[in-house]
Amino acid sequence: MALLKFGEGIAVATCGSKLRIFSYRTDYSSFTEDLQNQEEILPQRNAEKQNERDTSSESKTTDPQQKQPTGAILSCNIHRVVISSLVVMTGKTSTCGKLIHGVFFLKGNIPERRSIQKRCTSVTFTPSEEFVLLADKFGDVYQFSVKTVDEPGSLLLGHVSMLLDVAATPDNKFIITCDRDEKIRVSCFPNAYNIHGYCLGHTQFVSCFKIVPGKENLLVSAGGLWDYHDCKQLASVDINHESRVKKPEEYFTVTHLTCSKNGYVAISLLGEIVCLVYKVLEDSSGYTLKEVSKMHNEADIFCITFDLKGCLWVIQGSPVEAVQVFQLSDLNEKVEVTRATSFAEAWQKSVLELLNKEWEFLKDSLNADQALVSLHKKNYNHMQEYMNKKQQRIADEEIRKEKYEARLARQEQRKRMKVENKDESKM
Repeated sequence: MALLKFGEGIAVATCGSKLRIFSYRTDYSSFTEDLQNQEEILPQRNAEKQNERDTSSESKTTDPQQKQPTGAILSCNIHRVVISSLVVMTGKTSTCGKLIHGVFFLKGNIPERRSIQKRCTSVTFTPSEEFVLLADKFGDVYQFSVKTVDEPGSLLLGHVSMLLDVAATPDNKFIITCDRDEKIRVSCFPNAYNIHGYCLGHTQFVSCFKIVPGKENLLVSAGGLWDYHDCKQLASVDINHESRVKKPEEYFTVTHLTCSKNGYVAISLLGEIVCLVYKVLEDSSGYTLKEVSKMHNEADIFCITFDLKGCLWVIQGSPVEAVQVFQLSDLNEKVEVTRATSFAEAWQKSVLELLNKEWEFLKDSLNADQALVSLHKKNYNHMQEYMNKKQQRIADEEIRKEKYEARLARQEQRKRMKVENKDESKM
């Protein structure tokens, strides 16, 4: 799975076990890291790092105001990426044939691994950036401290279904989670055992959602716009009728959903070359989601994201031009989506040029999202199956009845023939 995220002074691109970090805080630089070859030396590095940490803690105190250095929590098959003062990535590794789910801190060039028991499906920071929230495949959300490496994760909440995304609200009052059972749950934080409410109305699993930047109490999913404070749906969309006609039993699978600070929402679909762009609008009657563009790309979309300047980045499965950048602008109450030819920041052009030269880095994303297809629940028409079996049973009964009546008729005919033969012999 290819992922691209932007933070203050940093951009991160990942694919499989490979990580590419672009730093432009002071001067422009970039490096590529592949953790697949580092598994054997990680335990030794972790021990050395722990000894250094113990020694330094005795000699000097830590300044609480000191900003955390840029680093990363990584794995050899990266599933999710979030960026704050740290870069966080999660996934799974394989050591000696055994599957290990882990979280990796990369500070300097020395990774530190924290093992987790189950596969992580989503990761996010709390607004204070003191904790990382991990949602796993078995429906639990764990909280890990960013500063205390040796502290194990604490369980915050649990679902009875697979979790697919998690987020903390900007006011630090709620944790929002979505799962395979077509619902979005709003839980209080830090006392997450208190459930604030549910956002209901989806007809399939909720693969992702985003809190709308600058819009208080709003979150957006592929099913529409929601007020997570009141747990009410404000606007709805049906992506199954957006780009092409599908069979009634087939559904689109949403792979990525991203929001910009200007209220734009972009959605990419599995196996589709279309990127749907909406805008959150507010008027006297309330909020609406207006479709502003259907962007047709050259190949299937791997990833979409907005950078800090509001440009939409699209990674697609084309070796000729794998990454494209689009600018969205309001003109006379209409939204114009155009290919970016000039950029407000020099780093945008540099990152774009480097990524377009890295097809070998990105091509591992081909068919990487196919696992999402298995999350669709099959609809069984039990009544129709019952009626078909009933009709077949009635037809079989009619056949048996006809055969029985024919057998009785033959027996009666044989009896009559015997009686006639007896009468003829007497005569």
